[in-house]
Amino acid sequence: MEVTAIAHRNPNRTLNDLPDEILLHILTFFPTLDVVQTSLISRKWRPLWSHLRFSYEHFPLNDPPSDNSDFFAEFVNRAIILRPHHPIDLFSLSFIYHHRFNLHVNYWVRSIVTHLRALELHLDFFIDREYHQTDDSFNHKYEFPFAILRNGVVAVLKLTRVELTLPTSMAAIGLVSLSSMYLDEVYMTDQNVTNLISGCPNLEELEL
Repeated sequence: MEVTAIAHRNPNRTLNDLPDEILLHILTFFPTLDVVQTSLISRKWRPLWSHLRFSYEHFPLNDPPSDNSDFFAEFVNRAIILRPHHPIDLFSLSFIYHHRFNLHVNYWVRSIVTHLRALELHLDFFIDREYHQTDDSFNHKYEFPFAILRNGVVAVLKLTRVELTLPTSMAAIGLVSLSSMYLDEVYMTDQNVTNLISGCPNLEELEL
């Protein structure tokens, strides 16, 4: 209502004239594919991408379809490169992992944690069982480099279908920023869980 009233008072105003907090609120309703395209409107929009969500399931099919995974990976690369190094609230990725994408995923995680300083990190490498059973990536799992988190400020971590690689001395890491962790289809021994908790002194929620 307020935006409409402003537009009536000054019909020459554009979206770029709106306050950043309103533009940011608008962008949270768009998929990242559309949000990235806002950079074509104005460079002012680039720092406003505070939520980066990438879903392979909802990604447009490429021609031929067999290249879709490569096209998706390249899109994520470009989106991260275009995004200025300002902190973001959320990075969420849903993707079919294959070992050939290891370098890509390592780059995404490193960039999101250390450069974009994400507060929430969600990595989901399981779409649905029927798909995985017909795909050669079924036995491929990403080894999440847990130690990278000490270089960031991640408070909420959600991981699905990964191998969790813990540092040798978890207690010495002291991940004070991490408060919530959700692990699904992640194999953990009792000792792993004990080590994990010892390295996260402010952990309030742990869901396995």
